[in-house]
Amino acid sequence: MDINLSQLLTPETIILNLKANNKIDCLKQLVRRLEIIEKIKNPKEFIEELLKREEQGSTYMGYGIALPHARTDLVDEIVMTLAISKKGIPFDNEKANIIFLTGTPTKEVKLYLQLIAKISKMFRESHNRELLLNSKNEEEIINNLKELESIY
Repeated sequence: MDINLSQLLTPETIILNLKANNKIDCLKQLVRRLEIIEKIKNPKEFIEELLKREEQGSTYMGYGIALPHARTDLVDEIVMTLAISKKGIPFDNEKANIIFLTGTPTKEVKLYLQLIAKISKMFRESHNRELLLNSKNEEEIINNLKELESIY
């Protein structure tokens, strides 16, 4: 099964102009989106799992992209939220402008690895990052992702 970001995201799971000053506030706002659409069982515990993962090593990928993620039993399927921050959110010593937060069921190791690899591959190119950063609304982000997925 191929995994598509455009199928994991909806307008409700995208924050176009994130207003957060730090990583924890960013994670809370993104997890709140999953809570609103009832995709997560225990938001507070999920945030703790995300922070535990961050302690193991930064999820900042480079190029202004962070991928906070956790393999967890708190989700029944792969879930994702996306935030765009023009000013950037501090992730260790770097600033992330594009933040993909994911939760993956513990048993879905293969899909989890495919998802991380796809994000890494798609957004190495500055043009692809600019497409997301310059999107005018949530629907445009999803359409831009669909366009990129047809290439990658």
